[in-house]
Formats: sequence, C-alpha cells, structure tokens
Amino acid sequence: MSPFSSDLLQAALSQSDSEATASWKAWRGATDIQQAPWPELQFISMLNGTRLDQAKDATAILESAGCARSTLLGSAGSNLRALHLPAIRPISEIRLLIGRQDLGAADRALESHGWRRYGDFPKIEEMDWWTHLPYFGNGVPLYLHWRALNVAPDHAAACERQFRSGHGEIQAVGTSFRILSPGLALLEAVAPRSDSKGVDVIPWQAEAALITSSEIDWKQWTAMAARFCPTAIDRISELGALGVDFPLLPKPSSRLHWPRGLAGSARALRRRIGLWANRMRAAGGD
Repeated sequence: MSPFSSDLLQAALSQSDSEATASWKAWRGATDIQQAPWPELQFISMLNGTRLDQAKDATAILESAGCARSTLLGSAGSNLRALHLPAIRPISEIRLLIGRQDLGAADRALESHGWRRYGDFPKIEEMDWWTHLPYFGNGVPLYLHWRALNVAPDHAAACERQFRSGHGEIQAVGTSFRILSPGLALLEAVAPRSDSKGVDVIPWQAEAALITSSEIDWKQWTAMAARFCPTAIDRISELGALGVDFPLLPKPSSRLHWPRGLAGSARALRRRIGLWANRMRAAGGD
C-alpha cells in the first residue's frame, strides 16, 4: 500500500464525518478498485456503508402488505453484521430476500409506494429460472429476491429452503433487521455476481472478509456450496491464500451430476454405450 493511499484510508476511518467522506472520495477517485492490493481491501471492509434507512422503509412496506419477514442480503447485510453501524461509503443497492409466495403482494405494495419495477412479472414456470425483480425508487435500486443464488432450476426450491433455514436479528436505525447466518452469508458473498458498470463496487474478497468464520460448520458449508455453487469452494481457498482465516476445503467431486428426471436416462445411455462397446470388441476379435 502506498503511503498516500494508506493516509487517505486511515483518515476516512478516523476523521469527522465530512472530512472522512472527502478522504474516501479522494482515495476512490485515484484508485482502480479492481486492482487495489489486499491490505487496502482490508481497510475497505471497515468503511463499508449501508442504505439502512431505505432498507427499513422497504421492509416496513412489505410487512404492512402481509408478507413474511424479509432478509437483508448483500453488502448492507454483511456490513451490519460485522460493524453494527452504518459508515461513509453508500452501498449501491438494497437487496431483500422474501418467499416466492409473497412476491405478488410485495410487488403491488412496492409499486403503490413509488417503487418502479423494471421488466415483466415472472410466470410461475419462470420462477425457477429467475432470482429477483429489480425496482427503483427514492434514488436507489432495490432487488427483491426470492432466491439468493442463481442455481440450476433443479436446485431452485432446495436453495430457497436452505436460505430460509438460518437467520439472525440485529438492531439498527430504530428497527430490527433479519440477516443471514454466517454460513449462508459467506456463500452469498463468494458466489459469482454481475456488477453494473459505474457502480462503486467493493470486491467480493472484502465482503467475505467481514464474515466471522468461527461460527461456520465447514463440513456442512462445503456440502452446501458443492450443491449450489461449487466455485465458492475455490474462492475460499483464494481467501486463505490472501491470509484470511478460512480453512483449506476439499475440492468438490468432478463427477457429472445429472438433473432430476434425467438421471435414469443417463444410466440407460451408459448401459447402451457399454453394450455397444462390448459388441464392437467382440466383432473385432479383442
């Protein structure tokens, strides 16, 4: 880390609000964040801010419409879990996780309160292929998820059940937010994501480093990652190589997993191939 970068980031942590914000903007304007060295990314974790007021309003709208409790996803959830307070860098969006059965009521409630939806409302048969609906209101994007990860349709229902199984509660800005358990939060943080151009992106390494690993059952986590997002296991290894206190995890099996309903066809195909190979060997005299 250059002395200039170090001074700016430390100033952003220690100065008054207005001075801290100026120091952050000065560092951010002079830095290609995708190329920032790991020591600087560790500072960024402490500067990670949230849009908690907008998230508070959105969750209240959903609950008033009769929806079950929503869960705060993404950078806002990671920061709130780690720091218990908002900070100077605004998160680019709000991400909330709800049950798919509440999506219709949530959509109507949000639009009635000025949140504009982009795109069509999904048909029932499309729900396993999509993960969220995008909205915009109050100057901020809102992504309303019914599934936290983009998984194969065959795993969609199981993934949704998994992310409903572990939560915590934390108090901030006069309300109680539901957040993911550490293991689920880590899987969400290291899963591949598509970042919009022009968004102030904090790399996934910094997001994941905010999560306390001591509360994670790594055997269960590895099985969950292998099912829903195998590349997450490689990313944990990458974090370990950077010095983050995560264990070395076994690689997932490379054996081909056929989707449900095709497994029987796969077995039949393998038997046919085996019979064909035996016949060819017999015909050739081998």
